[in-house]
Amino acid sequence: MINRPLSIRVLLIDDNSNLRFVLRLRLENLGFEVLEAEDGKTGVQLAIEHQPTVILLDFEMPGMDGLEAASLLKENKKTVEIPIILLSSAPFEQNWVVQLNLIGVEAFLMKPYDFEKLRKILFRYLGHIQDAGLDVG
Repeated sequence: MINRPLSIRVLLIDDNSNLRFVLRLRLENLGFEVLEAEDGKTGVQLAIEHQPTVILLDFEMPGMDGLEAASLLKENKKTVEIPIILLSSAPFEQNWVVQLNLIGVEAFLMKPYDFEKLRKILFRYLGHIQDAGLDVG
């Protein structure tokens, strides 16, 4: 049984089941509860229903992409305050970065990502460490 003293719930929204599996294991090893969604629409519904502590959101997904999902999450009064960390395998274009900042996405990280960097970003938004300069991966 994994000890979860802080009751931290991470919502992982990504269409890549292999990535979700690996990331789930690593996050659970940190003591986090992990919820999963394979698409943006399901992810938005889970976020509204379960109020996760933080959301890890893939940028490129079929159907509702990460940009649209992030926009809906930041417009909803139940999810507006939940930090969103966007993950992408495609290089972030400048217009995307501007849109993400306007929407209110807290951080972006390129895939494949360094898990230690992701861990530091997570803990920063969870208030456990103060680590500046990690917003763009």
